[in-house]
Amino acid sequence: MLLKCLFHRKILFIVILSFTIFVGDFIILYHSSKYKVMEVQILEIKVTPLKKFVSDKADLNNYTLLVNDVEKEEILNNIDNYKKVVYIFEIKNNSSWLPYSVDQAQPIFSEEMKKILIEQKYYHLLHHVILSPGESYIIGTKTIIKSGKLSDEEILEIASKDRFTNIWNRLNIL
Repeated sequence: MLLKCLFHRKILFIVILSFTIFVGDFIILYHSSKYKVMEVQILEIKVTPLKKFVSDKADLNNYTLLVNDVEKEEILNNIDNYKKVVYIFEIKNNSSWLPYSVDQAQPIFSEEMKKILIEQKYYHLLHHVILSPGESYIIGTKTIIKSGKLSDEEILEIASKDRFTNIWNRLNIL
């Protein structure tokens, strides 16, 4: 009877220990997959005169500007002083086994860019994208700047300091 009780205790101890090790390993693996798996890389930056795309206030409204009507009129009246900057970037899932859903890509503008940037709402990836392990997604976004006397090359130099980060979620697969 005593032997049987000891045997059951050993079995119970082994089961509890195995379960604890399994759960601990899973937690470590799950959390290690959470960091540095999504990468955003700018592939190309284009600078073009705004007047190629905007001829009236309705066209200007396509840019989700956070400016009032007076400032929009200022842009339209001095359209030669404004440029459109297009960023094309790639979002990549570097995870080896987990899919991720990408909800937004947020710009991180350099201080120089912030000085010439016209305020806008930035919500890129208006639809939900699911990236499987190793997959990537290419997307672009645009912004308007007040270029003044800056050349396209100078604007490209300033824009090359900008970065994008993404807002993503690991898919709940368990």
